[in-house]
Amino acid sequence: ASETGASRFNGNTFEHYKIAIANSKESRLKAFQLGYEVYLAKGYIPENKRKMLVSPSDSIPDTCIININDGKEVVASITLNFQDHSKLPCQELYQEELAPLLAQRVKLVEITRLVIKENHRHSNYLLAQLFQSTFIYSFQIKNVSKLVIEVNPRHVAFYQNLLGFTVVGNEKACERVSNAPAI
Repeated sequence: ASETGASRFNGNTFEHYKIAIANSKESRLKAFQLGYEVYLAKGYIPENKRKMLVSPSDSIPDTCIININDGKEVVASITLNFQDHSKLPCQELYQEELAPLLAQRVKLVEITRLVIKENHRHSNYLLAQLFQSTFIYSFQIKNVSKLVIEVNPRHVAFYQNLLGFTVVGNEKACERVSNAPAI
């Protein structure tokens, strides 16, 4: 099991977070439940009895879920989908746009289900920890060449300016999130 601890000073006290790969059934369920909570609140998915957001790619052995826990609950999570043995979720919409990379045998990872609990949503620290963990796992352990992500158009500037992403496709309606726009 991989796990690290990190502390952050919030002005009055230190908050302690634990970052870990969700390699148990319980930790994966917590990621699915947080994903459901966040996506439901944004109107991206309808209610379901299980109260979980589970994707077909979650059953692929190489899929990696990274959770951040504040000592009480999972407050942030990110899912990494590796293109080694299967299609990436974004290939449903962007197969043509990714074809040149795939033809060059570029090893890709897609970031999905990036979620932060509502009361932690404005934490740049948590977001930085999610991306640092993503880069370490993806580039150092899995030896990927490029990251891809489908995002709502209102988030494009963030991914371009802060993380160096480039847009490879036009805006399209994404069925996985109630036809919300994706780029």
